[in-house]
Amino acid sequence: MPPARETITAAEEAGEVGGFRGPSGAGSALDHDLMRAVQALSDEYRDQCLWFLRRDYYPSEREEVLRLLAYIERYGDLKASQQRAEIRRWLSQRSSAASASS
Repeated sequence: MPPARETITAAEEAGEVGGFRGPSGAGSALDHDLMRAVQALSDEYRDQCLWFLRRDYYPSEREEVLRLLAYIERYGDLKASQQRAEIRRWLSQRSSAASASS
């Protein structure tokens, strides 16, 4: 399996990536951690669950992440499902926190 992507793009670093923007538009450490976790999960299950996606594809919007997680749920094993659930909880907590601060 290919190693997890170690770097993020300048747009990601600046917090300018769609669904991962912080409340003020700037990225936060949590955003970067979440993106890295999604990228690592994508790399880990690319051959087993995501063979039909481009090898260089990484989701950048919340909806894309949810779609990727659904693919992993559909085609993955128990370990993949557990990792997917953890990221889904992370996304859920973030959206709940954003709603509460609105």
